[in-house]
Amino acid sequence: MQDRRFAFVLGAGASKSSGIPTGAELVDLWLTELRERDPYSTSESMEDWTATADCLQILGFTYDRRAMYYPQIYEKRFMHDPESGYAYLEKIMENAEPSVGYSVLAQLLSSERHKVVVTTNFDNLIADSLSIYTDTFPLVCGHESLADFVVPSPRRPVIAKVHRDLLFAPKNKPSEVDRLDEGWRNALTSLFRHYSPIVIGYGGNDGSLFRFLEELDYDQVPGPLVWCHYGKNNIDEKVSALLDKAKGILVRIDGFDELMLVLSQELNYESLALRLEDKTRKRIDSFNEQLQKLKRKLEQAPKGKTLESHYLTRNALHGIIERDLESRKRIIDENPTNLPALVDLAKRHIETASWAEAEKLLKRVLSINDQLQHIPGKANTYTNLGRVYHGMDNLDKAEKYYADALILNEELASLKGQAIVLGLMGKLYIDKGNLEKATDVFKKAIQLDEEIGWKEGVLFNAGTLGLLARKSRQLDVARIMLTKASDAAHLLGQDDAYAVYLGNLGSVYRDLGELIKAKEIYEKALRLAEDRGYAVGIAITHDNLGVVEALLENFPKAESHFRKSLWIDEEIGSKDGAGKHKANLGIVYWLQGKKTKAQVEWESAEILFREAKAGNLLKRLQLTRDELGKSNSKPVINSISYF
Repeated sequence: MQDRRFAFVLGAGASKSSGIPTGAELVDLWLTELRERDPYSTSESMEDWTATADCLQILGFTYDRRAMYYPQIYEKRFMHDPESGYAYLEKIMENAEPSVGYSVLAQLLSSERHKVVVTTNFDNLIADSLSIYTDTFPLVCGHESLADFVVPSPRRPVIAKVHRDLLFAPKNKPSEVDRLDEGWRNALTSLFRHYSPIVIGYGGNDGSLFRFLEELDYDQVPGPLVWCHYGKNNIDEKVSALLDKAKGILVRIDGFDELMLVLSQELNYESLALRLEDKTRKRIDSFNEQLQKLKRKLEQAPKGKTLESHYLTRNALHGIIERDLESRKRIIDENPTNLPALVDLAKRHIETASWAEAEKLLKRVLSINDQLQHIPGKANTYTNLGRVYHGMDNLDKAEKYYADALILNEELASLKGQAIVLGLMGKLYIDKGNLEKATDVFKKAIQLDEEIGWKEGVLFNAGTLGLLARKSRQLDVARIMLTKASDAAHLLGQDDAYAVYLGNLGSVYRDLGELIKAKEIYEKALRLAEDRGYAVGIAITHDNLGVVEALLENFPKAESHFRKSLWIDEEIGSKDGAGKHKANLGIVYWLQGKKTKAQVEWESAEILFREAKAGNLLKRLQLTRDELGKSNSKPVINSISYF
């Protein structure tokens, strides 16, 4: 029935397999503690002790029905220090991990029309499971003041915690759980006009939610109340009466996890093990990549202009990386065959270019993979060994491992694995000087990236091929590839890469003679650099815009851009950068007939190039001055090579 929606009503029994005691188990624990604290206790058994008139003073209490008196026993246990009661509950829940049943519930809540959970539990297992197993985050209403947000047609999963969240002074005392708050009553009444309730792990021992269920008009509920009961023992009389009134269904189950596994089978859900592994790996890789990106950024700071705060950040980052490496080494020392730890440490050594250490670890990984006959692991290890030998400049050995990795990924039908290896082979062929072969494998890699929708792969492979094509003057190829790379970087939110590829794409359009398009792209790159406060990027982009304006013969605008670039490079102490801008200013002045001003700028540029020991730039400047000086007629602007 496609129009039927179910709401899950969960009690403490649903959290038991996640390591959280049930209400009945907590009652037994607290009764034991109360008895131990009773200075007058002489009873030999707990049942005898609770049967005495003075021990608990709870009206109607009997030991065999003790779980029903959870609120009264909680109040008795923590009556002298209510705050310690909250702390007690926090302590027993702080390390709880969602059980396998919650993985199924998370899929159901995120992908089906059954998006609502009503619970007396204080824990965060449902929200945690959605975060761990899916890409969906829920609306958690952990206080009665949020009850109005529980609506019949939510856009995302809703968790209604009718006894409050663990951190919002959860309700436990008899006076607190005797009757449901009016806000919850209104919200749930409206909700159950659209959802059929499925009760799991709930015993009805509070007065509030159970009384609400007793008073609910089931003629208004679209479908029967389903009550899941654990084990073969008889159900409580009050639950039996509720089912009679609601014309409900009693379902015997072996437990919450067991029920969810059956639902998973019926709904044809796949195991989440691989997805969880992939998600965790991506999170780890992203974290490590951010650390390495920060490291590269901090190491590239201009000399002589580094702030004290920069040194502090760099030292802190270095300390984090070192401590992480030491922790990984300790794990391997304790268990030399810990495959995930070996692989992680090898990757860290690759990231830090510690090639010899990475090679030793990967050889151990390869041996273990051979013993386990783990082909996917072997393919990844061949890929990583190729990276290691590539880093060692042993290009032939790197090519061999890449080729072996490609064969295994083809056997496994892993398109992503093939794309990764082909991209790495493309870089290898660039270093070997075989640009034709590099172009060929990059194109194959990009085709696979686009086939599987892997934007990270498009970013790397199209970006690298685009830069290669620009360098080798294959401008049409460069334009296509750099457009793909910049689009991928923008969609992935990788602003650094986006800025780089935009800048190069603008230069390709400039070289193609499409100056207006080049100007438009450069202006976009400038806004991005300014938003990020990236001084070097701002300087480079102003310089590029200056060249375009000069080619368009908008000389005042060109001069303005070159001046802004010059000011930034002088501020950060980049002498070769400042020299380039002065050289360009000289060209602009010369083209306007301001030859004296041009000579002044060129002489300043020569001094800066000598101080920066930039011999190639100095030689190029001298050739440019000679060429412009020899010209008796007006120079052809498009033929001038700017710096």
